[in-house]
Amino acid sequence: MDTIIILFCLFAALTGYIIERNIFNPITLFFTYWAGVLLLVIFGGYYGANVTSTKAYLIIFIGLISFYVGCLFYYRIDKKYKLKQGIEDKGAYDYELRYKLLYVIYGIVILFLLYNSKTIFEILKEGGSFKDVRKLYTNREEYNIVRKSPLNVVFKNFVSTPVVYLSLPVAVVDFFSGKRNKPLLYMTFTMALLWFINSGGRSVLLWLAMYFVIAMLIYRKQFKLSKKIIYIVGGLVLALTLLLLFTTSLRKGAFSLVREVFIYFAAPIPHFDYRISVINEMYPNVFGFGVSSLNGFIYPILFFLNNLGLMPYPDAYLLIRHLSFEELETVVDIGVRMNAFATMFYQLYLDGRIFGVVVGSSVFGAICNWVYVKMKSTMNQFMVVFYLVLIQKLLFSVVRFYYYQPSHAIGLVLLFFIFKKTMKPPMQLEMKGM
Repeated sequence: MDTIIILFCLFAALTGYIIERNIFNPITLFFTYWAGVLLLVIFGGYYGANVTSTKAYLIIFIGLISFYVGCLFYYRIDKKYKLKQGIEDKGAYDYELRYKLLYVIYGIVILFLLYNSKTIFEILKEGGSFKDVRKLYTNREEYNIVRKSPLNVVFKNFVSTPVVYLSLPVAVVDFFSGKRNKPLLYMTFTMALLWFINSGGRSVLLWLAMYFVIAMLIYRKQFKLSKKIIYIVGGLVLALTLLLLFTTSLRKGAFSLVREVFIYFAAPIPHFDYRISVINEMYPNVFGFGVSSLNGFIYPILFFLNNLGLMPYPDAYLLIRHLSFEELETVVDIGVRMNAFATMFYQLYLDGRIFGVVVGSSVFGAICNWVYVKMKSTMNQFMVVFYLVLIQKLLFSVVRFYYYQPSHAIGLVLLFFIFKKTMKPPMQLEMKGM
C-alpha cells in the first residue's frame, strides 16, 4: 500500500508542475513532501517503529486523494471568476503593512518575552538545560516557574505565540518585496530568539528557513532577484540550519540526525495508526463535527465566555478537546516513544471518520489552491504572506492539522488586521493598461 501511495504522490506532484510550471504550487509541494515522508516510513523498521496497518494507510490515501481533488475542483469551478478577480485586483489594488501597529504589538510581545526570559536564565545559571525549559514550558498540568500564572499562560497562548508565528512570514515578505523595514526585521528576529529561549522550541528556526526558501522561489519566478539577494538568503538559511542543529544538541546532547528526522517526519504515521485504533475501540460514537480541526478558532471564544461566567464549556466539547490535546500528549510506545504528532488526518478523522477526512482534506485543498492562484495573479504582500502561512501547514501536515491550535488560528485572524488595502498610483494603472 505504501508504494501505491508514493506513486500517486509523485503523479500528483508532476501534474501540479505541468499545470503551474513551478515547484511552489500547493499540489507539487504537498505531494512531493508526502512522497518523501512515506519513503522515510519504509525505513521505520530500522528504528523499531511498528508496522503501519493497511487501514491507516488507506485513510491517509483517501485524504491525499481528497486534497488533490479539492485543488483540481477549484480550477474547474472558478476558472473564469478567478481570472477576472485576479486582473481587477492586480490592476487597481495593493496591500501595505500597518508598520506602526506592528511596532506596538511587537514591542509589547518583546517586553513580555524579556520578562519571562529572566526566569529561563536563572534555570540555565543553576545548571539546568533547554531540555528542562522545554519540559516546564509544555507541562499543561500545573503552573511552574516557566508557566508562571494563569494570566501569563493566557497572554502566551493568545497573544505572544500567535504574534511570533505570524511575524516570520511577514518579515520574509517585507524583505523580498523590497521594503526591508529595518525596525520590523530587527524586532522579528529578536522575538524569534526570545521565543526560543522561553520555550526551548526549535520550530520557529525551521519555519523561518522554509519561509525564506519558498518566498525566494515565488519572487524569483515573478521578478528578477539579484545574486546578492540569493546569496544573502542562502547564507541565512544555512545559518538557521546550523542554529537548529546546535539548539537540538543543547536539548538532547549527542543525537542521531537521521533518527531525529525519522521521529519528526515519519513516526507520526504509525502513531496515527495507534490513535485511530483507540478512537475506534473506545470512542466509536464520538464525533467532533469540525470542532477538533477548527478548535483553534472555537476555544478562544469558549474560553472567554467561560471565564466571564456567561457559559461553561459543553461536555461534548471537553471530550473532543481531551482527545485532541491531552490524549495525544500522552507518550505511547509504538516501537519508539511517541506523542503529539499524529498527522493532519487525525483531527479530521476524529471529526467525522472517513467522511471527515474526505470533506476536510478536499476543502483545505481548494482553499490552498485558491490562495495560491490569488497570490500568483496579484503578487501583493497580503496574499504572499497568506500563502506562506498555508504552506507551513502543508509542509508540516504530517504533524497535525494546525488550526486545532489557537496560536495558528489567532495568527490567521490577525493577518487580516495588519494590512491595509490601498489604491495603486494612477501611473501604475496606466502602465498596466498599456
